[in-house]
Amino acid sequence: MAPLSDKAVRELQEEHVRSLEELIAANRDLGQRVLQLGVTAVLDRDDDVLILTIGKPQEAVAESIDNTLYFRADPRSLKIVGLELRGFRGHVAEDSKALRFCLDLMQVAGQTEFSVLSDGAEASARDLGKAIRQLVTA
Repeated sequence: MAPLSDKAVRELQEEHVRSLEELIAANRDLGQRVLQLGVTAVLDRDDDVLILTIGKPQEAVAESIDNTLYFRADPRSLKIVGLELRGFRGHVAEDSKALRFCLDLMQVAGQTEFSVLSDGAEASARDLGKAIRQLVTA
C-alpha cells in the first residue's frame, strides 16, 4: 500500500476536525443527558480500557479524539452515548486530562455503577478510587 500524499493527509485531518465539530454541536445537552440517564462504567483490566455508557447501551460509531479517547455516538443523531479510554493504566499514571474528563463525567452522573472485568469475571465496585488503586498496584 502506497503512503498517503501530504494533500490526502491534510484532507483527512480536515474531515476529522469537521466530524468533531459536528459531534460537539450535537451534544450541547450532554451534561443534562448525563444527569437524566446516568453513566455506567466498566473497567476491562484485560484490555486496559475504561468504558463509560450514558443511559442504556446502544449501537454507536466511535470517533477518536487522540487515539486513546473515543467518543461513541449514535450514528443518526450524533448524540454521545459513551466513551472508551484505552491504555487506562497509562492514563492513571499520568493523571491525564482524558482520565479526569471521564471521572468528572462519572461524578456529574451521581449514582454511577462501576464494574471491574478481569479474566472474564465481573466484580461490582462502589468505590472507584479503590478499584483504580488496585489496578495501578497490580
